[in-house]
Amino acid sequence: MSRFPDPLRDLATPGAAVEGDVASWDATLGKWHPVAPGAASVPDATTTVKGKVELATDGENAAGVVVQGNDARLSNARTPTSHTHAPGEVAGTAVITTDARLSDARTPTAHSHATSEVTGLDTALSGKLAATAFAGLAKIAVGTVAPGSPGVGDLWVDTN
Repeated sequence: MSRFPDPLRDLATPGAAVEGDVASWDATLGKWHPVAPGAASVPDATTTVKGKVELATDGENAAGVVVQGNDARLSNARTPTSHTHAPGEVAGTAVITTDARLSDARTPTAHSHATSEVTGLDTALSGKLAATAFAGLAKIAVGTVAPGSPGVGDLWVDTN
């Protein structure tokens, strides 16, 4: 049964290690070997290299140190500080409150649309009777003046 190496038990020279020493595991011999100070140094960590890091104290913001999980800044929900951004600093689509289009109530420009460009209009119109459907039928006129050229069967309702 294999076991995880124990540096205190598996040192090639028992009792040779002291706290803070670095040991190197020799898989062939199955033993830890003390390494001379500086012989097997671990590089400093960077954004591209794994290595050792210095932990920051609570609230420390010095260069080259990393925040710890118990740093108060990680759980301190603060109200954002009042600030502004230039339009070029805003990502995505945004309207600036001073944009004239927000307050300029302009008269619409004259234009036209085909009936197919108006949602549902063609369908609504197809359910209506054509003007020619009334050709030859009697007309009813309502008003104070009689129609000038009535047809046979036309009616006039005088509102006088």
